[in-house]
Amino acid sequence: MEFYTSSDCKRPVRLSRKTRNFAYESLNHKYGKDTLKTPNVSLNHIENYENMSPIEKYNTAIYEIVTKAPVRICDGELLSGAATLGDAITHQLPAAYKNEERGAPTGVSHLTVDFFEVLEIGMDGIREKAKKSLATHTDPSKTEFIKSCIHCIDCMEIWRMRYIDELSKRQGFERITENMKRVPFSPAASFYEAVQSIWFCFSFLRLTGCWPGFGRIDVLLGKYLDADLKNNKITLYEAREILAHFFIKGCEWITGEDTVSGDAQHYQNIVLSGIDENGNDVTNEVTYLVLDIIEETGISDFPTTVRINKKTDEKFLTRVAEVIRYGGGVVAVYNEDLILESLADMGYPQIEARAFANDGCWEVQIPGKTNFSYIPFDALKLYSKSL
Repeated sequence: MEFYTSSDCKRPVRLSRKTRNFAYESLNHKYGKDTLKTPNVSLNHIENYENMSPIEKYNTAIYEIVTKAPVRICDGELLSGAATLGDAITHQLPAAYKNEERGAPTGVSHLTVDFFEVLEIGMDGIREKAKKSLATHTDPSKTEFIKSCIHCIDCMEIWRMRYIDELSKRQGFERITENMKRVPFSPAASFYEAVQSIWFCFSFLRLTGCWPGFGRIDVLLGKYLDADLKNNKITLYEAREILAHFFIKGCEWITGEDTVSGDAQHYQNIVLSGIDENGNDVTNEVTYLVLDIIEETGISDFPTTVRINKKTDEKFLTRVAEVIRYGGGVVAVYNEDLILESLADMGYPQIEARAFANDGCWEVQIPGKTNFSYIPFDALKLYSKSL
């Protein structure tokens, strides 16, 4: 099979035939069509539902989702986890009560999730932090929220166990099963575990109608790949195959139907390269693997931005240009120097500014720091005042 390009150059072939076939089927709506078969889970059987508080309704819906949503395992997949309820594609909680509250409330987006903490301490560690926080609060509104957070983590574990049970029944999924027994609830100990951990958390959030961004994926995964390569635990070819499945799985909401946001563009933005908080270049093997995968498959469902500055290596600039030439707007470029200058003018400390990523509509933000909201303003008026 061939992957579309507006360039005269044919896309390179690096991935295995099985992985390329998986990508081709995903891009041609196989799994998106499957997702539409089950729009949501029903809440009609829940007693006293109408008298519950909003957060109680939400907790109930999350439990029903993780216990009733279809589990999907694709032939030959190297990562497991899927967002299998169609209403989640519309940015809504995919749970319906007598068709009166279908899809309510709206999911959360324009947010870059702190996957760093997931990889470093696991969901078990995050749950323990939530429990300690609960012990310090007496305000009912805060305690109810923290309890809901703990409940959602418990529900994620139920969802994970459903996958482990299903994977254990099938041949050929032994390695994924072992990974899933550890992550995302324990810290990642390898590149493969790290990719699986991020993917499962991301797919769980999407399952609940939320559209999170990824941020700096090469910073997230780089140290794990470097360590595995150094210790001969993995080859670059194997790492590329695993990471390719991350991108391919992200095509699970391509339906081929009309959409106002671009088919399967659900705010899961990725940022590559640039400098870290100490001013050091972060470009690593993962950076180049991501470009390899995008170049070969043309997958655009993770809007990918590259941070470029005055000191960016010419080799890397050339590699970015090689990928961009295939068209489709798959890779965008940020002027890192200009953005850092603008963030400094806004009052961001340098160490925070250098961590910038972006969110669903490309707005620059500091993961875990920026509180996004839509605020209309008169740009011409602001400009005139600066003259």
